[in-house]
Amino acid sequence: MKRFKLGFTTVTFRGKTPEQICKIAKKNEVDCIEWGTDVHVPNVDAAKEVRRLCDEYGLQTLSLGAYHRIGVPNDTPFTETLESAKILGAKRIRVWLGKKSSADFTEDEREALMAETRSLLRVAEAYDIQLAFEFHRKTMNDTGASSRRFLDEISEKNLSTYWQPFFHETPEKDFPFETDRENLLAVLPYVSAAHVFSWDEAANRFPFACHKEAWKTFIRILKDSPCEALIMEFVPNDSPVQFMADLAVLRNILEKENLA
Repeated sequence: MKRFKLGFTTVTFRGKTPEQICKIAKKNEVDCIEWGTDVHVPNVDAAKEVRRLCDEYGLQTLSLGAYHRIGVPNDTPFTETLESAKILGAKRIRVWLGKKSSADFTEDEREALMAETRSLLRVAEAYDIQLAFEFHRKTMNDTGASSRRFLDEISEKNLSTYWQPFFHETPEKDFPFETDRENLLAVLPYVSAAHVFSWDEAANRFPFACHKEAWKTFIRILKDSPCEALIMEFVPNDSPVQFMADLAVLRNILEKENLA
C-alpha cells in the first residue's frame, strides 16, 4: 500500500539554525528533511555539520534544495553541490530549469537546456545522485505540458520533477484549481516529491486547512505516481506552531485516505 514520507524544506525556517531545525523535525516526528543551499547548507563544510546534527537527532535527508539554475551562470560549481548532497546522504538534488517562462524560450535555447541537463545528469550519476526540477513559474518547468515534453525527450532514469500547485483559481470554480490538477496529471509519471503549502497566487500564506479540500484531490492523484514524499514549506510567519498545526491537518488527510 502506498505511504508518503512526510517532511519539510528548511527554507520554511530560514531564520532558524540547523540545530533548531533538527529539533523541530524531531518534535514533529517527520520522516525527512529537504535542506536548502541558500542558508543552511551553502557549502561542504556546512554539509558536514548538518550531517553530524542529523545523525545526532536520528534524521534523514531526503534531498538537497539547491538553487543551481540550468542555462545560466552559477556561483557554486555543481560538483560542490553534489559533494554536499553526498555528505548529507541525500538521494536527490532539486535544481531549477532556466530563468524565464517556458513560453519565452526559443527552440535553440530549449535545446541548449536539454544538452546542459544531460551533461549534469552524467556528472550526478557518478555520485549516485538523482536530479529533480523545481516546478515553478518563470522556468521551463512552469506548466505540465512544457515539463512533460522536456522530461519525455530527456528520458533519463535519474531525472524527475517536483510538483507544486500555483493556485491560479479560486475555490468558487466548479472544480477547484483545475489548472493545477491538469499540470499534475501531465507530469504524474515523473513526480518524485511534492512541495505542500497553502497560499494564493500572490504568495500570501494561510493555514493549511484553508486549502485542505484541494490537497485531498491532489493527494488522491499523487497516490498513483512515483511521488515518495510530501514536503511542507512556507507556513504563515515561519511559525513552528503553525507548522505543527498544518502537519496535523496533512496527516489527517493521509489517514483518511489510508496513505499514512
